[in-house]
Amino acid sequence: MNLIPYILIITLSLIGMHAVMAMTLSVISGMVIGIIHGDFSFIESFSVVHGGMCSMQDMAVIAIFVGGLVAIMQYLGGIDWLLNKLAKGMKSKVGAELSIAALVSLVDVATTNNTISIIACGPIAKDISEEFDIAPERTASILDLFSSAFNGLTPYAGQLLTAGAMAKIAPVTIIPYVWYDILMIIFGVLFILLGLPKFKRKELKQ
Repeated sequence: MNLIPYILIITLSLIGMHAVMAMTLSVISGMVIGIIHGDFSFIESFSVVHGGMCSMQDMAVIAIFVGGLVAIMQYLGGIDWLLNKLAKGMKSKVGAELSIAALVSLVDVATTNNTISIIACGPIAKDISEEFDIAPERTASILDLFSSAFNGLTPYAGQLLTAGAMAKIAPVTIIPYVWYDILMIIFGVLFILLGLPKFKRKELKQ
């Protein structure tokens, strides 16, 4: 029964429900289950939710800060400059997708946070996808895949630092064994080069 909120949010996400609504329903289901189990009362459930929100406070502040910086870049022409630089190496849809992958990967390595890298690169990736007729779902997938993969391969990021501390070894020594992230990059690049899955942006709007 404790798995219901997780199953619910995965199911709602797969059927295309908005992330905010899916998360809200999952949190409510978790509250109901907790109350039924006697883990906390109805009043105490709000304190539990508040605690969860507080744990994400730092992330929210960083997201707002980075979002503001991206908006300033766009206002001052920085986004257009970057797009022009990237456009020189983009002659096709494949080149555009590889550019999006490279951009979010570099930002992720610099920030060690895949969420922040997606937020920072999102507006640029959106402009590139519109220019080269790339489906929004495909663009979002590329951003998510490569930012997550490189975050797991960065020795000074949270995952490897924690794993290294627990095993009492240097985080960099773990990298050759992080096969999941390595395979994500390999298959991500392969699917971009092969153009799989084969669908067009306009087809998704019908």
